[in-house]
Amino acid sequence: MKKRAISAGTLLPIAFLFHAAPISAQEPVDLFKRKPSVEALALVKVIGAQNLMMPSTQQLTLSIFTPILPLNPGHNAEVFEGAQTSLKLIRGLHMYEAFAPQLANIFDLSFPASEIDGLRHFYETALGAKFAYRQSVINAQIVYLGNNLFETRAGYEALVAGLNELHARGWSVPAPNPYSPKLLPPDPRPSPEAVALLDIIGVGNLMQPMARQYVRSIFSMMHALSANRTRDPKPADIPDAEGTVLAKLEDTHAYEVFAPYVAKFYDVSFAAPELRALAKFLRAEVGSNFVDKQREISERILVLSGMLVGTREGMAAIGVGVKNLQDKGLNVGAFGR
Repeated sequence: MKKRAISAGTLLPIAFLFHAAPISAQEPVDLFKRKPSVEALALVKVIGAQNLMMPSTQQLTLSIFTPILPLNPGHNAEVFEGAQTSLKLIRGLHMYEAFAPQLANIFDLSFPASEIDGLRHFYETALGAKFAYRQSVINAQIVYLGNNLFETRAGYEALVAGLNELHARGWSVPAPNPYSPKLLPPDPRPSPEAVALLDIIGVGNLMQPMARQYVRSIFSMMHALSANRTRDPKPADIPDAEGTVLAKLEDTHAYEVFAPYVAKFYDVSFAAPELRALAKFLRAEVGSNFVDKQREISERILVLSGMLVGTREGMAAIGVGVKNLQDKGLNVGAFGR
């Protein structure tokens, strides 16, 4: 199949709803302008563009369908099925590889050539190739697990703090529902090797990008309310309120509640000797620097995934999922206008 060339000019405006706050408005354009290094392109080829982008593409697709959930109480399964229909169509577009140069630029911005080469050598091994694929799957599982984050006491209070900040800035914010505790599944008792590996990777590093996008989608919904549409909020309103939520999540160690479940994902994916070998690599200089840059890389990839979803083909795929929900008699809100 012939690769489709992607340029900043071919993207719909919706793509820019997905900028991560620490990334400048100019950077997505710069990722298209600069020429990636040969080393970074080789690294992206070894890891796989789909492995890099699929989890955040899934996350964004789910966030687009999130506003439909409260309109259809008791129909969560059908709404998620609509999102999965759209996601399957997006995967079928085979557009991930078109973003390979921009993904390579992300690595060029994050690491010197020597470290990029070291990462490539790791991902060329059998364990590295398995890690590239399985980590992508684990990240996708974390997106679903993360749906429970804001149903914990710490997550609920963090989100309310952000909503209160928007209210203090003059936004019309509906009163949040009272907190209702939700029981998590029993502790899955992960192995010591999986716990040790996750301690190195950091459960917050894995869950924070998902939390950021969820919060952004909620606050964007607030702006879509008729009472807020006519006002012109300051550009810093949503990023500042996001920052309040994310800081509170960190301060209350909200992510740590999910550490046993995330660690168990690694147990399911890798044998104990593999977990020990991964821990050894990630403690070494190249691996440790990769962990340190993980959130920054994830945020930049999230921008590219937003651009992918924001293409005409991507939005057409979203439309198919929404249409399926309409055909089932579900209320799709603004999507139905």
